[in-house]
Amino acid sequence: DNKDKEVSSLRQMQLDVDSLGPSLSLEQLFSIHDFSPDWAYAGVRTKVLIVGTFLGSKKLSGETKWGCMFGEIEVSAEVLAENVIRCQTPLHSPGRVPFYVTCSNRLACSEVREFEYHDNPSKFIGPNGVKISPEDEVQLQIRLLRLVELEPDNKWFKCSVPECEKCKLMETMYSVRDDSGVFGETFKIDGSDHNNTRDVLFQRLIRDKLYGWLEFKVHEGGKGQHILDNEGQGVIHLAAALGYVWALGPLVAAGISPNYRDAHGKTGLHWASYFGRSGC
Repeated sequence: DNKDKEVSSLRQMQLDVDSLGPSLSLEQLFSIHDFSPDWAYAGVRTKVLIVGTFLGSKKLSGETKWGCMFGEIEVSAEVLAENVIRCQTPLHSPGRVPFYVTCSNRLACSEVREFEYHDNPSKFIGPNGVKISPEDEVQLQIRLLRLVELEPDNKWFKCSVPECEKCKLMETMYSVRDDSGVFGETFKIDGSDHNNTRDVLFQRLIRDKLYGWLEFKVHEGGKGQHILDNEGQGVIHLAAALGYVWALGPLVAAGISPNYRDAHGKTGLHWASYFGRSGC
């Protein structure tokens, strides 16, 4: 298998260079609060979300060509939302490596964290993931719909608190939604494709219910937005498994960590990778 050979050929070199430690930039430009997943399989490229704070000006943050280092391998990164960066893991031999954000110059401009590569447990899970059947996809959609369905008394929730901090959080969530270019493309109907039409209509339904659900749960406080269903997964896990990229930014902005694990120990991005959802 070519991928196994590629990973194997990197092993000895990486054992040497990863121990050298990262090179630090003179200026810290990004502070990492959390990232997910914090591990990946050695032979599978996996999307990683990094949540944090840009320490420079907004103009500088927008103009900077961001990157991430996994050991001694640098990959490109993109700003997904106001406080979220996304990158994709490179192929790497199993083991722990330094992980940090760069300005595409191999120098750390953030704190240095640790990322771990695991041996592949299943040879049949390729870089494109497991193909989900239409029946299983519908089941995931139904489970997501059930999670975000509010009780009748809570559907028309309106906050009456002046200068409410939770309302300000909702404004941030809506700005994440409006800044995301995926919204326009995701909800465009192709009249010649019945499957596309059905999926777009469902995503429109979920979008409206999700925002109403988040608004109520944020104001309710507690761990409401972290609830798991009977099969042990939450909203962020199901949305990622379905490839609903537009939902991830608002969920993270609402306080759900991208590293939030379900009852099986998996994050949303693990499920996105498992099902080959390349956009997540």
